[in-house]
Amino acid sequence: MKEFLESASCCIFINVYTFTNPEIAEILAEAEEEGIEVIILVEKSPAGGMKDEEKAILSFLSNKGVKVYLSDGSFRDNHAKYIIKDNSSVLVTTENFGYGGFSPYRIGNRGWGAIIESNELAEFFINLFFDDLRQALPYMGNASFKIDNKENKAVAQRFKPKKFGSALVEPVIAPDAVEDVLELLSIANNSIMIEQFYIYKYWGSRKHGSVEKTPNLFLEKVIDKARHGVKS
Repeated sequence: MKEFLESASCCIFINVYTFTNPEIAEILAEAEEEGIEVIILVEKSPAGGMKDEEKAILSFLSNKGVKVYLSDGSFRDNHAKYIIKDNSSVLVTTENFGYGGFSPYRIGNRGWGAIIESNELAEFFINLFFDDLRQALPYMGNASFKIDNKENKAVAQRFKPKKFGSALVEPVIAPDAVEDVLELLSIANNSIMIEQFYIYKYWGSRKHGSVEKTPNLFLEKVIDKARHGVKS
C-alpha cells in the first residue's frame, strides 16, 4: 500500500468503506502537499456509526487540502475498497483502511488485494468513482480532532507480494453483480473454492425470507455444481 501510494505522480482517487489508519492518512497528506490531486470517498453511515478516530482522520486530511466526500447514493452502503493511481493502475482490496486490514503488527484480518496496471481498467473505475462522487456530500473537517499514530514495529512478511504477467480482468460491480457471479460459477468444471465472512441459506430478511421464496442463488448454484461432481 505504501509503495503504491508513494509512487503516484499526478492523482490518487480512493473509495473505501471506513478509514481509520493514520499512517495511510499521512502518506496521502504528503502527496497532496506535493501537488498530487487526492480525492477520497467514504461511507457516510458505517455500521455502528462513524467513529471519532475516523472523523479525526478525515478532518486531518480535509485540513491538509485533500478533497473528502461522504457517500450519499441510492445504494444501501458504499462498501467499495479501491484506489485509482495516475489514471493507469488500480488497487482493489477486501480491507478497509484501518489497522485490522493494513497493520504493521501482522495482527488483523486475513484479507487480500491486487494491483492491476491497465489504462482501460483504470478508466472504467474512474467512471465508476466519479459517478458515485456525484451522489456524495463534501466532508466538513473539524480542526479539533487530532490523529493518534501507533508505534510502528518492523515484522517479517509471511506472504510477500508477487508480480504476474498479463491477465484477463473483468470488474464485477455490486449491487448489479448477481448474473456475473452465477456465470462464473456455472463455467466451473473441476473445483470451486470460496472464502466468505458468512453465508446465509437464503437472501432477504429472516422474518420474510426463506429458502423457497428468496433462495441464496450463489449457494444454490454451488450445491448444484457439487451434485454434478465439481469439488467445492
